[in-house]
Amino acid sequence: MMSTVLLSMKTTCLAFVLLFAVIILPVKVDAQDLPLVQIFGGLTFLDTSDIVEHPTTGWLAGGVWNLTEKFGLEIHISRLEHSQSITFLEIDSQFLTLLAGPTKTWRFGPVQSFGHLLLGTTQLDILAVSDVPFPLSGTSQDTNGTLLIGGGIEIPLAQHLSTRFGYDYRRIFAVKSYYQHGIYLSAVYNF
Repeated sequence: MMSTVLLSMKTTCLAFVLLFAVIILPVKVDAQDLPLVQIFGGLTFLDTSDIVEHPTTGWLAGGVWNLTEKFGLEIHISRLEHSQSITFLEIDSQFLTLLAGPTKTWRFGPVQSFGHLLLGTTQLDILAVSDVPFPLSGTSQDTNGTLLIGGGIEIPLAQHLSTRFGYDYRRIFAVKSYYQHGIYLSAVYNF
């Protein structure tokens, strides 16, 4: 239990250091224009230890409409699934998230960093099944408000293609709020 608390504290500190570096250390560089629209999709890895024991993997997709060189609007959709066995109990959890909000971009030569603050909703589905002493199952489906704060870097690979690596802190406002940390890697197509 203590190691989980320390790991969570270290992850939170890392998140704040990353956000500090992205927000406080921007360098003004003459670079190519930011594309008007960006579409991204990739894999995400989320620490859901407040629901199930091990991290959850899934996919994410979204887009950014860049209103200016520094500000844009982002939409973010993700789905994560995880299964876990606890003695005679099988637990399946799913997170389906839809978020939107502002994003800020900084240029460092060809590389850009970004930070975003997204609000929306997460549907959390949990299914528990047991065969001991007789077949029994229970489900829970709950939709709650969600806040996501994060940032990362985007590195160009080709003329219209780049890769994005980021870190997010997510809070799901449920009866018992969930605090989650996640990383993701995605491909970005620039229009």
